[in-house]
Amino acid sequence: MINIMKKRYGVAITIIFLLLLNLEAVSPINTNNSIREKEWTYMVFAGGDDLEHPVLSPDPYLDLLMKIPIRFNGKINVIILYDGNNDENNTALYGHFKRSGLFSAKLEIDEEYEELDFLNYTTLRDFISRCKTGYPADRYFLHIHSHGWGWAGAVHDQVPIDGRNPLYKALTMEEIHKALDESGGVDILEFSSCYMGSFESAYELRNCTKIYMGSEEKGEISLAFYTFLNDLKILQKYYYRSSVTIAKKLVNRFRMAHPYRFTPLDIVIGVLTSVFGGERVVSGYYYNHPSIDSTFSAVRTDKLDEVCNEINDLAELLNKNLDEYKEIILAARIKSEDFPGFAMPIGKHVDIYDFADIVSKNTGEKIKSEIYNASQNLKKSLDEAVIANWAQVGHKNAHGLSLFFPYSNNYSMHPPHWDMKNYTTHKLEFKDNSYWDEFLVNYLDS
Repeated sequence: MINIMKKRYGVAITIIFLLLLNLEAVSPINTNNSIREKEWTYMVFAGGDDLEHPVLSPDPYLDLLMKIPIRFNGKINVIILYDGNNDENNTALYGHFKRSGLFSAKLEIDEEYEELDFLNYTTLRDFISRCKTGYPADRYFLHIHSHGWGWAGAVHDQVPIDGRNPLYKALTMEEIHKALDESGGVDILEFSSCYMGSFESAYELRNCTKIYMGSEEKGEISLAFYTFLNDLKILQKYYYRSSVTIAKKLVNRFRMAHPYRFTPLDIVIGVLTSVFGGERVVSGYYYNHPSIDSTFSAVRTDKLDEVCNEINDLAELLNKNLDEYKEIILAARIKSEDFPGFAMPIGKHVDIYDFADIVSKNTGEKIKSEIYNASQNLKKSLDEAVIANWAQVGHKNAHGLSLFFPYSNNYSMHPPHWDMKNYTTHKLEFKDNSYWDEFLVNYLDS
């Protein structure tokens, strides 16, 4: 009798083991015919074309992802659209992560293309729509990787299409807005691109996503790889939690992936770079070292209308008292946290919270109570909007959202499309709904 029971247990264990080994055959991520809806569909829109600076392409990291299995528990869908950087034979692909083992998955390529036009907003729109149709889920997470320029746009593509010269071209925020709007929007939108922690950008997309995530600073070359793996880890572990909770955990995970590395060598490199590269040293730190100047934040978009109202109120008051407070404004701008980026001595974006805080604490001259109150109200609205923020010591006063605030009309240390003239003519909902651009024009011309 005991032997019979042992045999039955052995048969049962064998059957269970075989079923586990064949999970791929019934995995809902393996077929598009009868896909069971999951909690999340994670969509990666990765632009790699950069013929001017091929070292900045995420190609090596995507190649690595295609070749090695990653930890995978099947709780989410993972889809990628990638435009590669190959000067001789440009390639692009559409693929999904498919089980390769009991607890692992690898990227399986579904389609390959010679080239994709990432400068056409319909490419982004159709990718989102295709993911939602082929991999339905309760919630959707879009991760966009390419070059970014804050309010001037993102998603870079340098392969000429139809005779166009795409140098310094990108999708505008209006076009990204249109792509998201026409495809139904997403729950979390994340940029692993430079300067996309821009208020103008977040505000433009406030009705297309519930959570907006990005960095006020430039991105590291490896940022896409870091962010991708962090996203997968958090989504698979906390897929059942709210979007706000997941966003907070992602920012914390990003912090863990970018530890502080402040050593004597950092000081030496900072001083040498400042001397030979024209960058500035501030309090022993310098502003162009990936170990100390990373930032990342998550924002609730339903709070951005209130932030916009408070920015508008402060801008109107500053403009109204411009003759009296010109020097105070200039001093606050100089002291405020800004984001110089690659080999730039001074940035064109300022941390909104830090600027408002410095204005409200001005001790050189007593300011009017209405300007003090407006600054305090702006800080309060930012505290409610930014649900998670992390910044290394290179940007210790970064609070999560930046705003365009150049030092002068003629400051042209960045690509030509990123200047005051283009800002005043650029189509942005923030400019339509606030007095900030009028204040900038009057302030810089005074």
